[in-house]
Amino acid sequence: MAKIEWKTTRRYSRGENDVYDKEYLQLRQISPVINPQNISAQNFKYSGLIPITNKWQAKQILLMLEGDENGKCEGSMQGQRIKARKQTVTLRLKQATKAIADYKQKRINEGFDVPTADEIPQPLMNDLHKFEAQWDVVVAEIDGCKQLLKKFEEEEKVEHSREVLKRGLRGNYKKKDGILSVIDGQRVSVINKILVIDDKFSPYDGMKVVDYRRLAKEWRKKREDANKEAQKVRDEEARKYGHVSTPLPYSRLSAVKHSSLPAWPEWAENVKRKELIRTK
Repeated sequence: MAKIEWKTTRRYSRGENDVYDKEYLQLRQISPVINPQNISAQNFKYSGLIPITNKWQAKQILLMLEGDENGKCEGSMQGQRIKARKQTVTLRLKQATKAIADYKQKRINEGFDVPTADEIPQPLMNDLHKFEAQWDVVVAEIDGCKQLLKKFEEEEKVEHSREVLKRGLRGNYKKKDGILSVIDGQRVSVINKILVIDDKFSPYDGMKVVDYRRLAKEWRKKREDANKEAQKVRDEEARKYGHVSTPLPYSRLSAVKHSSLPAWPEWAENVKRKELIRTK
């Protein structure tokens, strides 16, 4: 798992509140997110997600902890939507806070001064401190998952940048839902109803795919022609000397440096310099 700095979320100093300390330390210790090595059968809902080793796992755990825009996540039954961990703890903390407020009001209604913390029944205060600890731990878990997610996304960007035009303008592509989505490692989007290279790591970011294909065809022909000329020399060497010393200038398998790629041609428009409307 990627190394992260776990957030310290304590609201009380160590030793200041025994009930809080016990709950807080225990929850952090058994947390399958903060301490994945301690995962047990009791944490079956995290099965396959712990330890967090990729972006998908981080997103799934984060959803279980924080929920969607409505604070919900998937339950154990298909189609079931339940409160995420943060929402559940929030409700408990609100209920505990309200119970103390109700007790204070009850004493006021009976003609007493507002009770101090020491005068509030211990079970009510214990519940409050336990739920405060639960809240603080879940905040730490969420923060850690977000850190992990950010790290995975950064690593993904680096890996993607290495694949962009790795073999040059070959014209290799992938489709998604029947529409071109990647060409030579470059992401493709539909902009203003036109297929466009939409990848900040590409020197052709903003170029129409149809123009890119034209440029790629020219690039490949130039390399093929150079190889053909070199091959003539190689054939002559083999005929005269029985061996070949002239290498082919270009190989289909070798990586291509971006500095050697063709410049943006004057005839090609940069679509992304205009107002963009992405539809896919």
